[in-house]
Amino acid sequence: MQKKIRTQNGGKMKELDYRKIGMRIRHVRKAKSWSQDELAKKCGISMSFLGHIERGTRIMSLETFVNICGALDTNADALLWGEVF
Repeated sequence: MQKKIRTQNGGKMKELDYRKIGMRIRHVRKAKSWSQDELAKKCGISMSFLGHIERGTRIMSLETFVNICGALDTNADALLWGEVF
């Protein structure tokens, strides 16, 4: 699932790839040796929904994304674009 958004760098369009975002979330979660259930509880979502997020089959709200970033102690850019600033 992909969606185009307008970014601030010259108005160029970047595509959000929810499958890649989900893969990055899974990668960070596994690096912390956390189960899906552990991360889901920390974020206040169901394990089933987290599974959908990690597979890129559901789009999460901004609030859920912020909660995931906070729980994983990860920069939003790292999860969205794979870039660390």
